[in-house]
Amino acid sequence: MVKKIINIEDITIAEALELLEEKVQSVEHDEFLNQVLDYLRRFCKVKPEEAKRLVDELVKTYGIARITAIQIVNIMPKSVEELKTILGIERREFKDAELQEMIELINKFRK
Repeated sequence: MVKKIINIEDITIAEALELLEEKVQSVEHDEFLNQVLDYLRRFCKVKPEEAKRLVDELVKTYGIARITAIQIVNIMPKSVEELKTILGIERREFKDAELQEMIELINKFRK
């Protein structure tokens, strides 16, 4: 059976877990799928709807790239230093106050 790609979109671990859990009900499980689900469950740090909201808020409020916001949500950094490491790919400097605000925002969404 030939499969056709309908859409390509960057998503968080939480969204990937939600999508796979929906699809898994209609297909036979194999070892690879079980490993992927196990990985996603282990590293998922927020609920899918909260992940989407946090990504959107980070992009809108701080002007960072969507893919960077997705990585922030996937990692859920606990300190400014961890956040700086992730934001290193952005083409601008962030003030300490902005970084602290981001950490506070992230903490509101933490499980």
